[in-house]
Amino acid sequence: MGKTCRKVSIDDLNPIKCIKHGSFNYKKEDKKLTYSDPSPNGGGCYLISLNDTIKYVGETANFERRINNYLTPGNRKTARRIHKILKKRLRKGAEITFVYIDGCEIAKMKISLMGKTVMADRKLLERYIIAYTRSNHL
Repeated sequence: MGKTCRKVSIDDLNPIKCIKHGSFNYKKEDKKLTYSDPSPNGGGCYLISLNDTIKYVGETANFERRINNYLTPGNRKTARRIHKILKKRLRKGAEITFVYIDGCEIAKMKISLMGKTVMADRKLLERYIIAYTRSNHL
């Protein structure tokens, strides 16, 4: 269950380790969304940023499947909503990035989730990122 966040740059996420970025693109001739980079194995948390401002935080058990859901959404309500937003913004020239989260450090406790499929861990980190991006401490 992802959430939309207030205007926060990826650079503002001090304790959160962003390990890889990939880009969504729009091919005008095909009228299709594409994704530029191979996704890491397994699951974890991710951010979608628009022009370097975080717009969405989510978690998944499988990055590749989640990206494919956004590229070809089918009947999935959230995937259709994200697909429509991505397509609209990319047509207008926006830069949209998919950021994989490796983990974070909360009160000297390190959390690393890359590749783990434990939903409770992913949900915990997702909630932390949402709270952090909504806080006034940035």
